[in-house]
Amino acid sequence: VTNTPTLLPTHAPAVRSSMQKLLSRQGVTVASGSAITAVEQREVLLANDTRMESAMTVLATGSAAAPWLAQTGLAVDQHGFVQVGETLASVSHPNVFAVGDIAAYTPRPLPKAGVYAVRQGPVLAENLRQFAKRGPLKPYRPQRRFLSLLSGGGRFAVASYGGFAASGGWVWRWKDRIDQRWMQR
Repeated sequence: VTNTPTLLPTHAPAVRSSMQKLLSRQGVTVASGSAITAVEQREVLLANDTRMESAMTVLATGSAAAPWLAQTGLAVDQHGFVQVGETLASVSHPNVFAVGDIAAYTPRPLPKAGVYAVRQGPVLAENLRQFAKRGPLKPYRPQRRFLSLLSGGGRFAVASYGGFAASGGWVWRWKDRIDQRWMQR
């Protein structure tokens, strides 16, 4: 169930289609455009008054800002994330830095994706050192696109990069190799 009009709305149509086909082959029904209002023992209730039978319900949500952030006095965006500029410092408190899912990068909106948090790390580390020495801060330059490798279970995955989409066992092996290498580091 997704309250967005389509499955994976930030991905290319070919990616959405590949994932929809994969889910259909696995017997998964996708309900789009309506939020869940209640989860009961054997069914899920949707905002559009639909009831869906469910033997097992797993709730997976996107990023949400911690409510206490709005009470800190830091500038936050409309979703409650700390607003940061190019140097990853708070736009209201230059002695506070934020990265990853807690941050709203003000030069341009960024999706809440781990690739940005990972690449912000070295810039953050350098800027903390520079801030402590009163040196010049380095700007963070986010990439425009990033590769997503979406596991579909059963050693099958879907690749998404801009408008490019690919799927199959070879994509899963590629994802597994990248994941294993990352975990070893």
